[in-house]
Amino acid sequence: MSYIIKNLRTKQWIMIFIGIIASIVYVVVAGFVVLIIQNFVDLISGIKQPDWLVPDPNDKLRATINLTALSLGLIIISFFIKVIGRIILLKQTLLAANLLKNQLYYKINLISLEQFYQYQRSTLINRLNVDYFKLEKAAINVLVYMIENIFEVFVYIGFSIALSGYLSLIYLFFIPLVIFLIIHGSKKTKDHYKKSYQSLDNLYQVIRENIIGVKVVRTFNLEDFQSLRYDNHHKQWLKSVLRADLILAMMWKLIFLAINIFITLTLVTAGYLNKTNSSLTPGVVIAFLNYLTYTSYVVIGICDYVLNILKTRSAKQRIKEILDLKEEVELNTAIFDEIVGKISINGLDFKYEQNNFNVLNKINLTIKPKDNIGIIGSIGSGKSTLCKLIAKINNAPDNMIMIDNVDINKYQTRHIRQSVAIDFQKKQLFSGTIKLNILKANSDADQDRINQVLDHSCANEFINNLDDKLEHNLIEFANNLSGGQKARICIARTLIRDSKIMIFDDSLSALDNITAKKVLDKILANYQNRTKIFVSQQIRTIKDLDKIIVLDQGNVVGYDTHKNLLTSCEVYKQIYDSQKRIGDEV
Repeated sequence: MSYIIKNLRTKQWIMIFIGIIASIVYVVVAGFVVLIIQNFVDLISGIKQPDWLVPDPNDKLRATINLTALSLGLIIISFFIKVIGRIILLKQTLLAANLLKNQLYYKINLISLEQFYQYQRSTLINRLNVDYFKLEKAAINVLVYMIENIFEVFVYIGFSIALSGYLSLIYLFFIPLVIFLIIHGSKKTKDHYKKSYQSLDNLYQVIRENIIGVKVVRTFNLEDFQSLRYDNHHKQWLKSVLRADLILAMMWKLIFLAINIFITLTLVTAGYLNKTNSSLTPGVVIAFLNYLTYTSYVVIGICDYVLNILKTRSAKQRIKEILDLKEEVELNTAIFDEIVGKISINGLDFKYEQNNFNVLNKINLTIKPKDNIGIIGSIGSGKSTLCKLIAKINNAPDNMIMIDNVDINKYQTRHIRQSVAIDFQKKQLFSGTIKLNILKANSDADQDRINQVLDHSCANEFINNLDDKLEHNLIEFANNLSGGQKARICIARTLIRDSKIMIFDDSLSALDNITAKKVLDKILANYQNRTKIFVSQQIRTIKDLDKIIVLDQGNVVGYDTHKNLLTSCEVYKQIYDSQKRIGDEV
């Protein structure tokens, strides 16, 4: 909640101050309405008629009409004041909360991938939604309701003291008792709510896996296993929540019991004091009971808000963890010439933070501008990792990767993103039209350029058969397209950037042999002045390229032409032979 309040600007603080003033005015006016009720009771009972109502003390009808008109007028005025104050406070609070959500969203976009991988996706989604909305609700409770309730407590106690100082002594026992119950209850529930958040994260993770991996779950008959996982995490969450809610329920019962006891004590005390104090009329007692009752419910409201705030402590800590993540600070301000496309890798060692072993070992390579390079190797040999390092998706150690003889880390990240385009192994498309997905790589591209890349990727072969063509809507993950169709759209998206270095990570594996050959030939023919890297599992896809990098367990075991590798690289020869044996004519 404090993160939301920190986002308030000077103008918003001024508006909040105006809203708080409106709330104070409402509380004072509402307090006067109760005093009018006291005069009503005394007037109707015939005990006392207020002198200020009518000149004639015997004119009860006129006094009643005046009291009614005054009370209705004050009620209407207080209503409009309250509405105006609530609108002002609610609007400013939501504006500040929206700034926090924007900060969280931009923070996740700015952190490094290493930090991103530290958290499960379900956890990040949970923090951006569930935890954020809890903080937003807490901020609304404090700024819109709780501040008003606090003023109500002081105003009602003030009016109570004005009516009867003796009866008001009850507050000295009532309020501390309620505060004690709140503090004691909050301490008991803190750990349970923290456990419930952890269980909820695990629960969302299982749900997410079931949704994303629904085909795998059904194919291998994992429904019972996944249901068991869900039940286990749900039971853990339910156990923590029930324990916390049971403590809160007991606390509320004790608070309501205290209210009833103190109301009874007020009546008994008033009856006793009435013997010696003639000013303690029935109207005064009823007005005091009204103030006591209002104060009781206001204190209950404050208790509820305080408890909600205490519940959000875990949410606040989880939000803080995201906001405290260090961004990828752009320290480089040097501007270099346009990248030509030369890549030099000098003794590159690399491992992921969560691993204690190297994924790549002592990589030494030189790729000339405009070269067409293939990369092949067994699964887990480091092919995709090498591509991500060249594209600066993952950060390489200093002076290990050079682009045009300049350390890649000295380039501005934006410069590298413009100069190195990569089609990832996992094909990721967004919900929306095909055209919108392609333009995400280059929003300035015109229709002619779009048509070019669709032709170069052979995506036009199926897009032209769609009723709405480029305006065809893709559902989440483009699950309404085949693997080959998604692959061709992703290739088109990479090509439309027209970067000096293009990387295609296993981009052709989802295509049939004829289409893959057509796409490769078109890319080689139309982008001759670009450095191109093709990762493939099949030799036939890359055998005609200028050179082929052979990776094995993170090591470069071969870097030469197809013909030379057949005689000089045992790993490459084994791959070649294995693909021939399974019936492929390499």
